[in-house]
Amino acid sequence: MAEEQTTLTQAGYDRLANELANLQQELREVIEELGDTHDDEGVGDSAQYSLATERERLQERIDYLKHVLETAQVIERAETDTVSVGNRITVLEGDEEFSFNLISQAEVINGQRGISNESPVGKALIGHKVGDKVKVETPDGIVQYTIRSIENIPDND
Repeated sequence: MAEEQTTLTQAGYDRLANELANLQQELREVIEELGDTHDDEGVGDSAQYSLATERERLQERIDYLKHVLETAQVIERAETDTVSVGNRITVLEGDEEFSFNLISQAEVINGQRGISNESPVGKALIGHKVGDKVKVETPDGIVQYTIRSIENIPDND
């Protein structure tokens, strides 16, 4: 079975790679501190448990980030004829117009602002063109969007 790829913007890839490097450094420090607590008889079991739990949390996140980065398909510039990951989309909902970035789930989890390509809105809009009317089933009910524009996400976003 082929490995599932995660589509990432270059900025998203860079953010995740930076987070990975920071977490790896943090893990080294926790491991060193954990080793020091074994040598110090005055340190209680709760401190060792806390450090061991932190080590496990860091390792899980590191493993996840490594997997995402190893299987990532990085896009420099998204196509703008149809909606895809890496686009800033402007839509009209009723009388209200708003814009958002369509990014991968991994980028959303990392704290980048935008809408995931795996969300109901993201899934519904992918592949549509300017002028298309798209109905999206959301937890609040069915919403209709009219796509007003599709652009690349600006580099400073």
